[in-house]
Amino acid sequence: MSNTKVPPLTLESMWATLVASNDIRVAALDGSIPWDDSFEFFGDLVASRLGDSSAPLSGTDFTAGAFTADNTEITSTVDGDIIVALVVYADTGVDATSPILVYIDTNADTTDMTIESDGTTGTVSWPVTPIAQI
Repeated sequence: MSNTKVPPLTLESMWATLVASNDIRVAALDGSIPWDDSFEFFGDLVASRLGDSSAPLSGTDFTAGAFTADNTEITSTVDGDIIVALVVYADTGVDATSPILVYIDTNADTTDMTIESDGTTGTVSWPVTPIAQI
C-alpha cells in the first residue's frame, strides 16, 4: 500500500463531524502565547485566554466548505485587558483534546486585532462571509 493524501471531501466531512458533534466555543486571547503552526488543540493556547470562553455557539453550520455561526458573547474579561486574537474550537470537555478550528488575529479590514476590554460582556460579531472556508 502506498501513501496517499486526504481528499478534500474527506477534510470537509471531518469538519462537518466536528461542528455537528461538539460544542463550538470562542475564547479571547491576550497574545502571551504567540501562534505556532504546530498548535492543534485549545490546550496549547488556554494559558493566554482572557476570561471565560463563550457559551456554545448557536446557529453553527458547515455546508459546502463554509463554517458559519450566530454572533456570540464573551464574558469575564478584565477592564483594560487587550484582546489580540480569538480562537474558535470544538469543545470536547478537555482542553488538551479540543481541536482548534480557527485562529483569528486580524480585523475584517486586515489590521491587527487589538481590542481593549472595558470589563463587560463583549459581543463577537462575525463578518458576512463565513468564519472559515476550506
